[in-house]
Amino acid sequence: MRPPDRSGILPARTGRIAAAVLLSVLLAGTAVAAAPVAARSSPSATAPLALLPRAPDAANATYLVSFVEFSLPLGATWYVNITGLPSLTATVTIATGTAISTELSNGTYNYTATTNERYFTAGGERGFNVSGATVSQNLLFTIQAGIYQILFLENGVAGGTNWSATFNGTTETASAPNAIVFYEPNGSYHYSIGVVPGYTSNLTVGTTTIHGVGIVYSVGFTGPPSPGPSSAAAFPWTWLLGGLIAGGLIVFVMMLLVRRRSGPDESPDGESGETPPVSPPESGS
Repeated sequence: MRPPDRSGILPARTGRIAAAVLLSVLLAGTAVAAAPVAARSSPSATAPLALLPRAPDAANATYLVSFVEFSLPLGATWYVNITGLPSLTATVTIATGTAISTELSNGTYNYTATTNERYFTAGGERGFNVSGATVSQNLLFTIQAGIYQILFLENGVAGGTNWSATFNGTTETASAPNAIVFYEPNGSYHYSIGVVPGYTSNLTVGTTTIHGVGIVYSVGFTGPPSPGPSSAAAFPWTWLLGGLIAGGLIVFVMMLLVRRRSGPDESPDGESGETPPVSPPESGS
């Protein structure tokens, strides 16, 4: 008796086993894909602290602090002295106020303001705070009590020309049309006006007395004629031309009138241009 033929059975089993293994692998992969993934650590979490941006250091931040003066004359030098810091200085160049600025950190500061102008003061020590913002301090310089203003005003000098005045031995120079100012207490003083080339002035030297009130002087300058040939500019050519035209018209009109009033014109052959009267016809005999 022949044994059964199992050659067809083995391949069938092998196929079922392979399918089962493949299904198991697929199920295992699906389970792995569905499982939660562990969070990865951020690279920045382990970066050195030196590489991170630094927040602003409020303790070292600085802010603009400005001081603005008022009422000092042009050319005056003034100073701001903040306790513990170098002195600040400026020169007055405009009448609307000159500023001094610096940078300071938060804190409380004291300062004084002074000037090289005699008899001017801005008061004693003052204080201010810097607290995370800019600060502006206005300084009003005032004249000391018992001091009066002597003002020299010019007119007639070309703009930008320098002129000068001396009062009580002190000389001040200004560029026209700016005025010159002095400050003095009560008393008698000598003054003089400096020479401006090409000009003469109505004031040269004199004396004055201050007695409880200021003084204003008006200095009038007479300068050279305007540029260009002086003889041509001074001669009235326009008037001359107009007179000649008017005179010619008058002569022409007079000639016409005389011609009309003269006797009858003569004919070309020398005879009168008038037609002789016709005699009446003689009556027949």
